[in-house]
Amino acid sequence: MEKKFYSVRELAEASGYSVGTIHNRIAEGEIFAVQGARRGAFRIPAASLWAYLGSLGIAPKPTTSFLPPTQFVETSAAELFRREIEPVLERAGYPDMPTLLRSVEIDPSLYERYRDAIHAYATYLAQTAQARELVPA
Repeated sequence: MEKKFYSVRELAEASGYSVGTIHNRIAEGEIFAVQGARRGAFRIPAASLWAYLGSLGIAPKPTTSFLPPTQFVETSAAELFRREIEPVLERAGYPDMPTLLRSVEIDPSLYERYRDAIHAYATYLAQTAQARELVPA
C-alpha cells in the first residue's frame, strides 16, 4: 500500500531535484505540502506528490490508488475547483484546502472522507502550475 504522506527528501529523490529546489517549489506554491508543527518538516500528500511527478512527465506506478480520477483531466482548473473542491469545503466547514489537509495530517482517518477532494486539489495544483508555465512573464 502506498504511503499517504511523503517527505521532501523522498520527492527530491523521485524527481531528481535537490531538497532545496523542492523547498523552493513548496514556497512558490507549485507543490502543495503541509507543516505539522510550527517550523516542522513539510509533509507532501501522496496525491500532491503524484501530481507533481506527473507534471514533470515522470509516470507514477500504475497500481497506485492515489492518482487523481481521470474525469479531472478534461476539466479546467477553475471548473474543477468549483465543482469538486468548493462543495466539500462548504459541507465540511473548512475555509480552504490547506486547512483541510492540515486536519487530515493531524487525523489520518479523515483521509478516506476527503480523498476525492484531495485528489481533485492535487490535479487543480498541477493544472494551475502548468498554466503558469504557459503564460509568458
